[in-house]
Amino acid sequence: MKTIKKINKYLVEHYPLIWNTRLVWMLALAVILHLGFFIAGFLSINSQENVAAHYTLSGFYYDSPALLIGSLISIVSLLLWIIYYLKNNAFKSLYPFKKGKLFLQFCITFVILFTNITHYYSYKKGVVTKIKKLYDWNEIDTDIKKFNNAAIFFLKNRTNYDIEEKQYPHPFPLESVSTDSKRFLGVRIDTTKPYLKYNDKYYQFYKLDKDLIAKDIENNAHAFDDVYNKKEYAVDRNPFRYRNVYDVTPFKNLFVPNLYNYSQEFIDYGQTNTDSKKRVKDYYNLLSKKDSNSIENELKKFFVLAEKYNVKHNLNIKDWLYLINLENDYKYIINIKDRKPDEYQEEKFRYSYFKLKTRIDTIAIPINISKKEQLYYDRFQKTEDRKSILKETEYEEYFKEVPYCDFGNLKTFFKNVHSSYNTKFDVDSLYVFIVMSILVALLLFTFKTTSIRNILLSAVAACVVMIFGILIIYILDKYLRVDKTIGILAALLINISLVVLSIIGLTRKWKKGFVSILFTLAQFAIPLIVLFSILYYKQILSYPQRNKDPYVLWFDEYGFWFTIVVWILGIFLYSKSIRNWRAWTE
Repeated sequence: MKTIKKINKYLVEHYPLIWNTRLVWMLALAVILHLGFFIAGFLSINSQENVAAHYTLSGFYYDSPALLIGSLISIVSLLLWIIYYLKNNAFKSLYPFKKGKLFLQFCITFVILFTNITHYYSYKKGVVTKIKKLYDWNEIDTDIKKFNNAAIFFLKNRTNYDIEEKQYPHPFPLESVSTDSKRFLGVRIDTTKPYLKYNDKYYQFYKLDKDLIAKDIENNAHAFDDVYNKKEYAVDRNPFRYRNVYDVTPFKNLFVPNLYNYSQEFIDYGQTNTDSKKRVKDYYNLLSKKDSNSIENELKKFFVLAEKYNVKHNLNIKDWLYLINLENDYKYIINIKDRKPDEYQEEKFRYSYFKLKTRIDTIAIPINISKKEQLYYDRFQKTEDRKSILKETEYEEYFKEVPYCDFGNLKTFFKNVHSSYNTKFDVDSLYVFIVMSILVALLLFTFKTTSIRNILLSAVAACVVMIFGILIIYILDKYLRVDKTIGILAALLINISLVVLSIIGLTRKWKKGFVSILFTLAQFAIPLIVLFSILYYKQILSYPQRNKDPYVLWFDEYGFWFTIVVWILGIFLYSKSIRNWRAWTE
């Protein structure tokens, strides 16, 4: 306690601004809290189940008690700090306060607020550090590739095995168009080029000529809407102009869902386009072998992975190979369930899972049969005594259990591990924390320089201005039917007026309280001027130009920081004039 008093005494004598803002102690508290949240995040991860508990790394903080605890700690610590901070005021207390220190006080306030509300980053860093300590990415990446190699046999979704999903060999992948009516031949399908009929439906497969599309867009830019840039329609709306049609008759047997069509990536985290292309080729080569032993080896690899990553299933090699349907050229039979069925579902589904078997029945030939009946029995092989026939009968052998494979949160686990090794800074949350810190710092700064009465009057004035602005926009839209651009312009002009009136009021020395209200409103209007300006600029541009204009593109990239710089500059200019304003008589 004596040490604290000594430090405070030294600060008040040599650095009164730092003493008054409690900068040293609040930064020390912030460091302790950040360290505590880092440790908490680190200790929150102990197993695969923990890693997969939240869909994103941010969720470990925002979707857990850490958010509530962090918020309460920030509120309590900052409220206590504000109580002590507001006890002394440079305009009311007799401690040194040099020129330029007022803006510095605002900056210190911002730093204290920002460092004491950003525990999220430390907690997330703790989570990421622990995940990287528990799991090696090279090993995880190898296992992801093994999962992807086996994914073709998971049989999770019939549509993934349609021919539209096929990526290999050439000429696939292709786009397709179909119709079940002859009336639309020549409208939807170019009958001058190869097309085929399958199950009373007409199909045509093609690729879009992207070079021709780009050329037409360049030559007829005024006639194209951005919506159509990647589609096949041009100015003349000719649906066939950009199609390079292919004859897929050799693949007609794949129109029924088939494993040859599968190209989906089961887990894509960390996987490159090269990995995907190689995997699809490997699928094709593996199936083309028509070797049950090779397929069985892939299934065995999956069982090892399933045990390693706690994948729940009841699959067995024998039933699984039957569902893969090698004997019928991999024609898709039925889905493997995503989760274990309950007793009711088990009874409901089990009749859909069976193997078609054949057996040889011995049937005695009746005595005194007619010639017609004799002809029937002569069709079958007879026993040695010629008194019975051997008849092959087909029957259904039901699976003992409905097959299922429940991956649970496995994809989320791999996603979070990949994100830990490829962390991207959460810029959106940073923007929120910066704006929150500036707003609160500005409120405290305003209270320090004026009074609670003026702040409350400013709040009332802000509400009046908002009501006035909303009414103007409503009238323009409801009764005058003007474009919404005028509403944005009206909001922009209102905010500009607040800033201009505050400057005029300061130079003309209007009533002190009124100028205080104007300046308070102006400080919050500055960032709105920037935002409404860019919105208005976007509205006066044509739709295609909005995504190409250099100023719009620049603002999309740097607009937030530009707005913050302008806002801080406005606060700085206000702080320079506040000392003269304070000297005015009431």
